[in-house]
Amino acid sequence: MAKEKIITRKNFLIHMSILISLLVYLGFSDYIFNDLLLIKGESTLQKSALPKITSKISCGVDEVRLTQMKWKNLIQIKGWAFINGVSAKSNKVYVVLSSKDKNYILSTSQELRGDIPVTFNINNLDLEYCGFRVLISDEKIKNGVYQIGFYIKNGTKEFYSYSDEYLVKNRDSVSKGFISEQQIVNLPNESTDVISSIEMVKLEPEKKQLIISGWAFVNDQDSSDRNVFVVLKSENKTYVFDSVFAKRPDVTKHFEKLNLDLDNSGFKTLIFQNAVPDGKYNIGIYIDNAKGSFFQTTDYYVTKDGDELLRE
Repeated sequence: MAKEKIITRKNFLIHMSILISLLVYLGFSDYIFNDLLLIKGESTLQKSALPKITSKISCGVDEVRLTQMKWKNLIQIKGWAFINGVSAKSNKVYVVLSSKDKNYILSTSQELRGDIPVTFNINNLDLEYCGFRVLISDEKIKNGVYQIGFYIKNGTKEFYSYSDEYLVKNRDSVSKGFISEQQIVNLPNESTDVISSIEMVKLEPEKKQLIISGWAFVNDQDSSDRNVFVVLKSENKTYVFDSVFAKRPDVTKHFEKLNLDLDNSGFKTLIFQNAVPDGKYNIGIYIDNAKGSFFQTTDYYVTKDGDELLRE
């Protein structure tokens, strides 16, 4: 009888050990496969304080897509980046994905780019070494829209800049760039609290896109948590389009006496050319945040006539 109790207790402990091991595995399987087990060339998330933004980096993003290697779904980013006037051979390049409230700093692997020295007609800066590739588990990047930037180390020197390219991650897809969508909005009465500047209005017939960009914020409010919409208003029709944010630390510096964080005050809207009929439009800005909704027309007018655009 005593021997049977010992065997029963032993079996119980074995079964409990198996059950506990299974529960631990299920609880940590994502961490094991996504964080501990890295495939060759896979990027890792870095923790680093980014330096001030500089204009000394030249860069390009050639590819953003989802790919699969072994058991992992990965986001692949390819392109090139270098510090102007500095040999690229000893550069360490990191890709920075920036949203309104999050920065991902990703390590890269180097790829040779023999086309870059030819394109820039520069043969003394080892620019063939400026190519990079990112392979990061899609589980590590939250869904959202991210401006793509670059952080480059060269010895003790550090440089950080951002590109005009965006990565858009949804549940089942990743893409480079975005297209603004028309919004159904009841605009509030005009306000004098919106401070803005329309810096670029451009029609690209080849891509069939209308691009409007600049910066905007609400007086006495930081730009960290708000949505900016571009309004195109004709005599008998109003169109409202969403936008993506753009890093603009220069706006913070320009308005430093206001003591506001305006780094996220930049915006960019890309509208399908045929989404807006030909005609004359007043450009307005609509800002929505936790403190309310604010709308203001600007002094800028644009006339669209087929593939031609006239800014007034």
